[in-house]
Amino acid sequence: MVVNNTSISAGVAMPTLGVYASSKAAAASLTDVMRQELSPFGIRVVELRTGAVKSNVFVNQANSGLDVKLPASSLYNVAKGPVECALRGEFSSNGAQDATLWATAVVGDLLKNNSTREIWRGGSAYMMWIASFLPAWMFDGMFARMSGMDVVANAVAVERSRDRGKEN
Repeated sequence: MVVNNTSISAGVAMPTLGVYASSKAAAASLTDVMRQELSPFGIRVVELRTGAVKSNVFVNQANSGLDVKLPASSLYNVAKGPVECALRGEFSSNGAQDATLWATAVVGDLLKNNSTREIWRGGSAYMMWIASFLPAWMFDGMFARMSGMDVVANAVAVERSRDRGKEN
């Protein structure tokens, strides 16, 4: 059995997580191909779409000296707080599942069902599984509010309005 741990972000991506989400989407695609290619050999391939799980990934990032801060010249500074929060992944800690509970559930899923192609586990995984059946644009407003992109969009609109006023 091969189990590739991707992410709920593989199918429903949020602003500031583009590189992460695209790498997980690539891993999801690879997993799908591996499943097809290895099936004739009796090798089961499962994609593990992991949601929020309590871990030290962001603690380790902070302790490594990598301070996630926007440069002073960033156009996103109008929403500095929420954007930096999103960049640090702080929103993902809300509703994060205990790592031991997550691992126990995943192992149980893998052992009980030999036909499962995907397993969705972790905080927000069930909600994102449902969301994966809906058009992505339906979540644009929610993700914009979570990441501060709504504030950025409003600031850009105000600036454009001022520029139009100067032209008249």
